[in-house]
Amino acid sequence: MRKVKFAQQTFHDKLSAIITQFPKIESIHPFYADLANVLYDKDHFKIALGQVSNVTKFIDRIAKEYVKLLKYADSPFKCKMLKKAALGRMCTLVRKLKDTLAYLEEVRRHLSRLPNINVFSKTLLLAGHPNVGKSTFMNVLSNANVETANWAFTTRSLYVGHFDYQLEKWQVIDTPGILDRPLNARNTIEMTSIVSLAHLPAAILFLIDISTTCGYTIEEQVNLLISLAAVLKNKPVVVVLNKIDICKPSEISQEELNLIHSLSNYFEFLQFVGCSTKTGEGLDEAKNKACEMLVALRKRNKLLSGKSVVNTESSYVSNVPTDPQRPAYIPPVEGTKQKLTLDSISEYINKQGGAGVFSIGANEKWLLANDEWKNDKFPEFFEGKNIYDFIDEDICAKLETLEKEEQEIELLWNKSLNEPTEQWYALKNSIYEMRVEAEAKRLLSIMKRSKSSAINSRQFIDTSEFKKRLEELDIEPEDVLKKLKTISTDIDSDYVSDEDDYLMSNSDAELNKEDINVDVPQISNSNNAQSLQKRIRKFKLARRTGAKGIKAKLDLLPKDRKSKGFKNHPELLAESEKHVKKIQKRFVTPSSNQQKWQSHESDRFIGTMKPKHLFSGKRSNGKTDRR
Repeated sequence: MRKVKFAQQTFHDKLSAIITQFPKIESIHPFYADLANVLYDKDHFKIALGQVSNVTKFIDRIAKEYVKLLKYADSPFKCKMLKKAALGRMCTLVRKLKDTLAYLEEVRRHLSRLPNINVFSKTLLLAGHPNVGKSTFMNVLSNANVETANWAFTTRSLYVGHFDYQLEKWQVIDTPGILDRPLNARNTIEMTSIVSLAHLPAAILFLIDISTTCGYTIEEQVNLLISLAAVLKNKPVVVVLNKIDICKPSEISQEELNLIHSLSNYFEFLQFVGCSTKTGEGLDEAKNKACEMLVALRKRNKLLSGKSVVNTESSYVSNVPTDPQRPAYIPPVEGTKQKLTLDSISEYINKQGGAGVFSIGANEKWLLANDEWKNDKFPEFFEGKNIYDFIDEDICAKLETLEKEEQEIELLWNKSLNEPTEQWYALKNSIYEMRVEAEAKRLLSIMKRSKSSAINSRQFIDTSEFKKRLEELDIEPEDVLKKLKTISTDIDSDYVSDEDDYLMSNSDAELNKEDINVDVPQISNSNNAQSLQKRIRKFKLARRTGAKGIKAKLDLLPKDRKSKGFKNHPELLAESEKHVKKIQKRFVTPSSNQQKWQSHESDRFIGTMKPKHLFSGKRSNGKTDRR
């Protein structure tokens, strides 16, 4: 049992750790959520975690079932087989997770290699076609060391670098190259760039190779930026005309130049900068323009949202002169009012009688519409509630309107039309009688179902439960008793018939109905009379044939084996209990922690009769039976 529990707990801990330690797609930033969807397929990722969760639940269920079976196993061999079956089923379930766990391990390793991108930091994003000089630009701009080569898609994932601007730490992200084609035709490498452009609040540095040595024309590069206009909406964009050391902007044709300038029609915040990543010309200008545009845009957004804006330009450098001439500022005294000091307050209190006799109330500082209200006495708390929470300024006006409405209603109301009529009283009485009759029938059914003959209708009504029920229904107990007498005429005869049956079944000689010392009233119901006669004949037949077995005596007993019918005959009650106990001895009595309905005839146990010497004395070494 311990091995099964240990295996279940070990599997549960390991698999639960896998589920909890993986990030939840719904609770992380949209940038990381979409990036995970692009790299690993969000649905596949969720299905894998769901399979691990299901296997964990199945293992817990298997352990619970087999522990229960092991608890009631009757031999060591059976325990061993159950343990083997439980561990085998658990291992089979975990073995089926082989492919799923391999996929999750691959995802885990890939996640650990992703760069740490702060989505809330000030960021510059490098974008453009493959082989336009993005990675070289990043190596010059920051302290990163990104691999560069003269072929397309050298950069296949996101790379992060850092630089300082105005004493603040900025991050720059190098994205893989993007091709001008539909979104559904782009591969995973291109989609990582699209996700970064869509979700990161950054300034965009879009590089265009005007020398066309990258393998793409200027028109294709401009069309790519235009296709990304919807993604880059409300973001500052700096168009960097790269490789001016090979081809200067003045050498470009007029059509291509007009095509570049037409980009200002698609973006609200756009600037153009020429630079060369090889010679370093214009790189600082492009960086400074992008940073200034992003800072200005952030300030504008904060002003529109109503938040306070910190002036970063003057937060570190003070404009105060070195030799300030600052005269002392003394605030003017309000009127001729003397300033109240601690000494003057103590003197005033001593004049009025001293501490414990006089104290200055806090209500002196209250600002009220009328100064006479300051000394009004009213409780601050009432019945555990703060009175200030229930004060309404318009309470007087609301009270006047309410009184006016009541006066108007009284004028319109005709009392003669709303008085109760005789028909109303008659209906009320009939409803009350129906309730009384229903309660009387209910009481009659309870008395018939009762297994104690000593309880009568009065005792039932005197119980607290019945009284409470009658009070809720507004019914008098005496009315219920009267109604009970009218609808019940054979209650006592039912009890007497059972009593006669018990008397007949326990007499020592062949008896007739006249031999019983009990007054048997006339039974009005023919069915009850017939059943009584059948029992008498059955009892006489059993006495004549000499029925002595338990089954024969059990047939003679009535269905209700308790004290019903023995109200006035304690000796017959004692004898009937002996018969009942003799019959019940065949069955095992339930233990203290076992309900009555749980006992069954299969629970019988016959212990082995061992000699007394096996249970006494000290056991020697090696004689302990641990099973």
